[in-house]
Amino acid sequence: MAKVLKESIEDLKLLLESSKAPERRKAAKLIGDFGIVDLGDSLYQAYLKESKNLKAWETQCIMIKALGKIKYKNVLQELSIIIENNIIHDMITNEATLAFIRIKRENKNDIIPILELLKEGNLSVLNGALKSLAFDDVVPEIKDIYKLIDAVNLKKSLIKEQHKVGVFDPREYLLSAMSKWNRKDPKISSFIEECSKDEYLGKRHNLIEKVRKGKKVYAE
Repeated sequence: MAKVLKESIEDLKLLLESSKAPERRKAAKLIGDFGIVDLGDSLYQAYLKESKNLKAWETQCIMIKALGKIKYKNVLQELSIIIENNIIHDMITNEATLAFIRIKRENKNDIIPILELLKEGNLSVLNGALKSLAFDDVVPEIKDIYKLIDAVNLKKSLIKEQHKVGVFDPREYLLSAMSKWNRKDPKISSFIEECSKDEYLGKRHNLIEKVRKGKKVYAE
């Protein structure tokens, strides 16, 4: 059954301006989930205010996610600064990267923004970039899939160096996306096989088994 938005536009505006963080988070989530582009400016202003509070990372993440979902282009400058700071373990960086890609890409299967961010990205940027593939059911052209695999393989040493317990390995998201790709393709099959032998990925909650069976592992 489709979700129904019970709150009016004015209700959501009031929630965004609330002194209570849970109400601001609720408004942002609803704006993103229901794609309410008319509230983009209000959400953006709420985010700018929220971003001044270093302790409000959770609310910032939800607002950034919503801005990405409604493809609010005016936030690209702020997102770019976060990405350029390239903090290794940081949820805001992770969400900023995902939002940046959703806004910048020409269509759902456009991976050019992902490839650009993979070049210099640390772990949080890599996670944000690759989870866009899994969350949005991206199915690139085969030549682009090969580029993705090559780009991720180039980051393997960095991933192993920066990964720690409690943090996602970015390759998990690529594997999840592969569950919907042609897994009989030699290069895709080889990547899955290599990951199955990885000391971390090979033991990750039946991840490889699910991917091989065509089961999506991660959803937003």
